Amino acid sequence: MDEQQARHEITVQVVYDFPVLIEYDPEEGVYLADCPALPGCYTDGETYEEALANIQDAIRLCIESRLAVGDPIPVPQAVHVGGET
Repeated sequence: MDEQQARHEITVQVVYDFPVLIEYDPEEGVYLADCPALPGCYTDGETYEEALANIQDAIRLCIESRLAVGDPIPVPQAVHVGGET
């Protein structure tokens, strides 16, 4: 293969901005984290920071899984909390 026929690989990184909900569950003693735009994408953590790190990993894995099987990635939507519009 000469230089003109050389094959080049290009890596593209896409940044998604998904809103997440994190709340403390006093009964379980953990923080619950959920990404409403990705059904089934939720986790928890002993601290707020751990729950945030865990949901970031969960979102990444959810997106990788969807891409692997050809499912579309939902468009991130704003999350309304406490009756706010």
